[in-house]
Amino acid sequence: MSSVQRLDSSGLQLSLREKLPGYPWIRLLAHRIKSSRRVHTRSLTNKKIASTWNKDPTLSPPTDDFFDIVAGPIGDENGLGRSARYDLDYLNANGPQATIVDTTKSGPGELLRKIRSGRLAPPRSLLLLGQPDTYARTLAYLPPDFIAQSWRVGNLVWEMPYCPQEWKFLEAVLHSFKTPSRYSAAAISSGLGLPSEVTPHKVKLTEPSGLSRAQMGLCKDAFVGLAIMDLRSCPARKNPMAHINAWKSAFGDDPNFQLLIKAQFTKTTLLTRGSMLRQLGKNVHLIEGRLTDADISALYRMSDVYLSLHRAEGFGLTIKEALEAGVPTIATNWSAPAEYLNDYDHAFPLPFRMTPYRDILRHYRSDGLYWAEADIIAAAEILKNLAHANDCAR
Repeated sequence: MSSVQRLDSSGLQLSLREKLPGYPWIRLLAHRIKSSRRVHTRSLTNKKIASTWNKDPTLSPPTDDFFDIVAGPIGDENGLGRSARYDLDYLNANGPQATIVDTTKSGPGELLRKIRSGRLAPPRSLLLLGQPDTYARTLAYLPPDFIAQSWRVGNLVWEMPYCPQEWKFLEAVLHSFKTPSRYSAAAISSGLGLPSEVTPHKVKLTEPSGLSRAQMGLCKDAFVGLAIMDLRSCPARKNPMAHINAWKSAFGDDPNFQLLIKAQFTKTTLLTRGSMLRQLGKNVHLIEGRLTDADISALYRMSDVYLSLHRAEGFGLTIKEALEAGVPTIATNWSAPAEYLNDYDHAFPLPFRMTPYRDILRHYRSDGLYWAEADIIAAAEILKNLAHANDCAR
């Protein structure tokens, strides 16, 4: 049986003992059918966006880096939402206050009324946060004639070494794009003929909440590891089983060494959840549910090591957060994180080998695609060394 903890911003609920959920394989087939339909629907939507919100190609870029309007799903409860909030905080602290359009908070009605009444002037420059699949909702807040003469910049990130074909419509909508890593810039630029700028996310952690080790059921002197991963789209990319295997290789089932895995799932990724539940044991715990930014900061604060044995990352926000929090961090030394891991004395870049892309959900195109497979044995050795050093420091 496996220990699963569900948290929300009000604190920790009771730990549960859960049976392994049955996984109906028909859901996997349904997912693939729905994915194919979504691709077709998205293609039609993107064509409509490109023709309705087409840019003025004769515009010249502004002479400064300020934006009059910043729009997108800023309040999303995921890494993309947190990175958007980091970037927005930095912009507000270093320039004129922009008009913020958070598409997760309310509908476009109030903003559209301000635009029609003339209370909001057309923007000289516009920054679109969020991935291209959110543009349909975001642009619904911004009438085509209102942003017709606006210089448009998209803040994009991509984790694989190619550009999604469905992003091609962005050439008709954006004048340029920003992205947080050279790796991501190279991938996106391989498919889009747009100017780009590499601007790493300005990570500044929220003040930690009161979430404590005691609330998590952790002993004061336990050696605690942490991994945070969104497993709602392509679990294989985050490689959750490698984290569990590395931890068990280092410490077995010793309860003095506890690994927390904060994860999110959907119906189509329950197979991954089931595999994880089978392997959790006594010293690996799955945390599900909503956490605030302050709760995430508290998790970093209570951890002795952070793990990211990912196969590919467009930036690696949680890796950067852990490093900024001063947590010793073990991370696969490939894709975007390789650009900053060596900047930190408490980072441990993990060796890897390149392997062909394999994913039961077929989330990415698979022709000739490779990604990194982290060295689990090396990760286990680093974990044991860190635990020994931690014990000696007491």
